[in-house]
Amino acid sequence: MKRTSIKLQAFVFIFSLFFIPQVASTAKAASKSKKITIAVASNAEGPLREIARAFEAKTKTSVTVVTGSTGKLYAQITLGAPFDIFFSADDIRPRLLTEKNLAKKETLFTYASGTLALWTPEVSSLDISKGDLTSLKGSTIRRVAIANPELAPYGHATVEALKASGVYSNIKSRVIYGENVAQAFGFARSGNAEVAIVSLSILFNEKGKITPVSKDLYSPILQQAVITNRAPTEALEFIEFLRSDAGDKIFKKYGYRTLH
Repeated sequence: MKRTSIKLQAFVFIFSLFFIPQVASTAKAASKSKKITIAVASNAEGPLREIARAFEAKTKTSVTVVTGSTGKLYAQITLGAPFDIFFSADDIRPRLLTEKNLAKKETLFTYASGTLALWTPEVSSLDISKGDLTSLKGSTIRRVAIANPELAPYGHATVEALKASGVYSNIKSRVIYGENVAQAFGFARSGNAEVAIVSLSILFNEKGKITPVSKDLYSPILQQAVITNRAPTEALEFIEFLRSDAGDKIFKKYGYRTLH
């Protein structure tokens, strides 16, 4: 029995020499793994995911992209959601985060200016080529899909454009609302609406007839980003990469105008 005990003690000693340091080393490496989580308004999901992949390949930093309406993402951050960067579809909510001391004021910047666009299926007889929205008035269109103006800046801009073109009161009862531009376009793509007025970016590589809405009908859609107080240094590295020529090229491909 005594000999067995000695052997067991020897085994534990050898095990501790070789295995425990290895576990500690692995744990240390894991704790140093680089990762960030970014909150992205739905209209900018396409370019931000593409930029995130390029950034990951270059820096080996893992980027998690969470998308939703600007209003809901903002609310989640104020409630403590673990986001490192907020890419909004407006220039209001990022500033509000800095005023609430939830984000770093010095990191606030406008990353893009967005464009509204009309979409219909190829088979539609509706003429949207002018982009002035007047073709919607008196048409036989049953449903027009837009983003919720209370949650999504693109929805607010759409209502502004519809009113400026003089058709809002005529089609208001035919409007259906998505939580964000992605959901609004989903309604149209599935056939639940014959027309969608959404961001040009969300229509990237989509089939159908697409026409930008005249910019004279709505206020500029300035989209700002800000780094939250909880963010690691990798968040600033991501912003620097996004503002490089590589990031600009991706944004412009999706129909944005970059301002940085």
